[in-house]
Amino acid sequence: MQGGNIVTKDEEKAEVLNAFFASVFNSKTSSSPGTQPRELEDRDGEQNEAPKIQGEMVSNLLHHLDTHKSMGLDGTHPRVLRELAEVLTKLLSIIYQQSWLTGEVPVDWRLANVMPIYKKGRKEDLGNYGPVSLTSVPGKVMEQIILSAITQYIQDNLVIRPSQHGFMKGRSCLTDLISFYDKHSYRLGREWIESSPEEKDLRVLIDEKLNMSRQCALAAQKANRVLGCIKRGMTSRSREVILPLYSALVRPHLECCIQLWGPQYRRDMELLERVQRRATKLIGGLEHLSYEDRLRELGLFSLEKRRLWGDLIAAFQYLKGAYRKDGEGLFMRECSDRTRGNGFKLKEGRFRLDVRKKFFTVRVVRHWNRLPREVVAAPSLEVFKARLDESLGHLV
Repeated sequence: MQGGNIVTKDEEKAEVLNAFFASVFNSKTSSSPGTQPRELEDRDGEQNEAPKIQGEMVSNLLHHLDTHKSMGLDGTHPRVLRELAEVLTKLLSIIYQQSWLTGEVPVDWRLANVMPIYKKGRKEDLGNYGPVSLTSVPGKVMEQIILSAITQYIQDNLVIRPSQHGFMKGRSCLTDLISFYDKHSYRLGREWIESSPEEKDLRVLIDEKLNMSRQCALAAQKANRVLGCIKRGMTSRSREVILPLYSALVRPHLECCIQLWGPQYRRDMELLERVQRRATKLIGGLEHLSYEDRLRELGLFSLEKRRLWGDLIAAFQYLKGAYRKDGEGLFMRECSDRTRGNGFKLKEGRFRLDVRKKFFTVRVVRHWNRLPREVVAAPSLEVFKARLDESLGHLV
């Protein structure tokens, strides 16, 4: 809509959307080349020296490009960059270094194919569209180098506190929620937090009973709504159509941060499982099979097994993986000379309340201690997942 009039031609729509997106940016916010914000200056007021862009870093980024991604308007496909990484590393390193020193970006890297994505609300309102830019692949590699330098500076100068979990590598909403609720913090600074019957934090509803039944009901309700939209909107009932839609659009509602709000009662487990049971029935040719047979036919696991699988993977991340620093205050090693077991056993705590016993950092200990030695001793997360699949293979 422009000036109260609705535009219908594609060219007019593009012009209106382009003008709106351009109005969001303000030239006053941009800094002149060679200057830095005060936050990026040393404590004595001097600006930091530009980092030396190493060829090894550029080569590593080129070799890890996703060849399935699209190219930008410059026509440089990521597969070409990946295949010719050894040849292009030195040339790109020089370009990146000069771009950093001069503050100038090659013209081709500033061109983008902008696609307006509708979010919600009235479709006639320009504010309900968000721009998604398809930019140059070499430019994206440069962005990763800049991000790495900024992140390193922030970590070295302790700009971000240890309590920060958002936008930090190796941390997520899950680590934030588990860390917070494990410590039972009831104060915000010097102010005591008043009691409340329920609160929602990072899309997870916590009520005064702490049994997570309300959250399970809300998750099942959202998942069923999306599944209903798929059923009404898709005429095809083939597994090639229904299964990817279920995995991408429905199941995330049942598993987002599930390590925190996992169901504690059998009725809540059945409530979540009923969603997947309903989804598998949508697939043509499998209606006559039992739920367990449908899962085997589709190569799926029950949600209960997936929760156990996710708990053990999260525990590995806390003990040996990306969340290791946070895991130091959540788990304790069992001090014992016994040679039986996996050799990396955790200490099981004793609690009076059943609610505490079913929290992630408590319930996962028993399952972790039962894992075979070769699973726990996995050198990486990928190897751990592969060995864990073999260990849990007898479960449906």
